[in-house]
Amino acid sequence: MAFTQIIEVQSDDVEAVEKHVFDWDRRQKGIAPGYQSARILADRKLPGTYLIEVEFDSEEDAKRNDARQETNEWTNQFRTLIKSDPSYRNLTEVCSTDRS
Repeated sequence: MAFTQIIEVQSDDVEAVEKHVFDWDRRQKGIAPGYQSARILADRKLPGTYLIEVEFDSEEDAKRNDARQETNEWTNQFRTLIKSDPSYRNLTEVCSTDRS
């Protein structure tokens, strides 16, 4: 079942956040367990607040990915680009209009 992780962050440098997320996608797509895609959304009411939506095949794959050294290194670098600790929401898809 599809699994989405939403990471909320505050940053003054969205371009650096974008580069970091897209670099992960370029290097890890097809390697990181169950990783499908990521997108960054800006909160229109809270300037400097961004939601990063990361799609996985399953929660189990996301957990396996979280345990990888590459993921820990990415996270440590990511923390230098944001103002405070990120907050996380873990979501399981109930249904989607995208699927037949």
